[in-house]
Amino acid sequence: MMRPSEGHPRIVLALVIAIALLPVNCGPGGEIGGALLAERLGSLENMIDLRLKEAIDSGDYYIEKAAREARIAAKTLAWEFQDERNLLFRDADNIVQQAILHLEQQVNTLSGQVDEIIEIRELAYLDLQNLANVVLPADTYVLTSLHGFSQFYSSDGRPYRFRLVGNPFQIGGDTRIRIRIDGHEPANLRVTRANMMEFSLPATSLAKKFNNINTVRVPFELTVDRRAPKRWYRKNPEWKRIYEYADPEGVLLLPKYPARVVIEEIYAEPYIDTDELKSLETTIRVGASGKKCKNDDHSCARSCVNCKVACIDLPEGAQLVRSKAWEIDVKYGKVKSHNKGGRKSGPICAHVANWRDSKSATFGYKIDFYPQSSRTTTRPLVFVAVDRENLETVQRASENWIRFGDQYEVTFDPKRFRSYNLAFELFTKEKIWLSMGATDERIRLIPDFGTAELKRLRFVLNP
Repeated sequence: MMRPSEGHPRIVLALVIAIALLPVNCGPGGEIGGALLAERLGSLENMIDLRLKEAIDSGDYYIEKAAREARIAAKTLAWEFQDERNLLFRDADNIVQQAILHLEQQVNTLSGQVDEIIEIRELAYLDLQNLANVVLPADTYVLTSLHGFSQFYSSDGRPYRFRLVGNPFQIGGDTRIRIRIDGHEPANLRVTRANMMEFSLPATSLAKKFNNINTVRVPFELTVDRRAPKRWYRKNPEWKRIYEYADPEGVLLLPKYPARVVIEEIYAEPYIDTDELKSLETTIRVGASGKKCKNDDHSCARSCVNCKVACIDLPEGAQLVRSKAWEIDVKYGKVKSHNKGGRKSGPICAHVANWRDSKSATFGYKIDFYPQSSRTTTRPLVFVAVDRENLETVQRASENWIRFGDQYEVTFDPKRFRSYNLAFELFTKEKIWLSMGATDERIRLIPDFGTAELKRLRFVLNP
């Protein structure tokens, strides 16, 4: 790697460190030691690598992002201070010491923040937090941000977009920039404005690298060469390497199916409430028979007896306890028969008879029953992918895994449905709980409860 300049504008280095994305507080720390500057810088890079490994092992993408940008800062220090690398640390310039101590302090604080959980939207924001408008001298080059550190799987064929921020990227001039991501070299590099370059990769270039439920890290490489303008005294100027950076795991590919979902329906469970006895009554008037019966044979089959049926509808789901019919206003009427047993719905009837030849009879009829009541309970339900053409998505949905942007649906019991609970566990270890009526900007809910025959919910995980 060639040195960008013979001097090192040290006052700028504090800015270089300050723009590194590290969620820490600054403060004094460290002692001026007798180690060589090269050893101190080597130890610093080892510290960063250790914090990076801890973050990767714990799935803490926020700390991983911070540690990777700390590596950029550390490599910049090593580049700028290579002339002093054989000096004792205590003999180095004070600005050199303070720059290294400052970065060491910030890297040390990363240890206490490993295992913290970060939401998906914050992970996406990390790529934008570092866009600092810092004007650096032309002879000091540093990459300050990689927007596109984390990439969602492109299920619709859209390209993967990246943006690099740093002062190696200038409009005009004779510059040669080379970028490789997992061996792919984008051809559409565009310096859209000073200090910013954008490019994209086709969806097919990285599609096979994505894992269904695990994150994948792929290498990122950047080199920038520049040559001075041609002059009469400099007809063939040489190319000069002004910046290079490589990270074997510099781009994070997020899982194709980044969330697992469990759905519970809260529904009404019917049961017989034996603590409450209810009754229903009715009356029925039976006309006179007009004839007298002989031999006291008063069966309904005889023409001298007028019989009618009195019925009461037992409410649906209720449990019949007893039924009773009785004569109200005459002593000649009789209850001939009625239903008995454990019926739970439908008409409960009694036959009543009047054998008087000249006077009507009135009867009362009553049923006692235990009513049906309901209590809420929960049960797990299966959801399906709305797009049934994608067999992989259908299969993953059957295993409770969902993908960004796809629609999924679940159908509830239309008569007994009361509410629902949705539990999402994201690949970042964050859990999202949603009940009926709740919202979350990462989850788009599309309810369809419009008719008595349909209770359905569709949902989408937003990237």
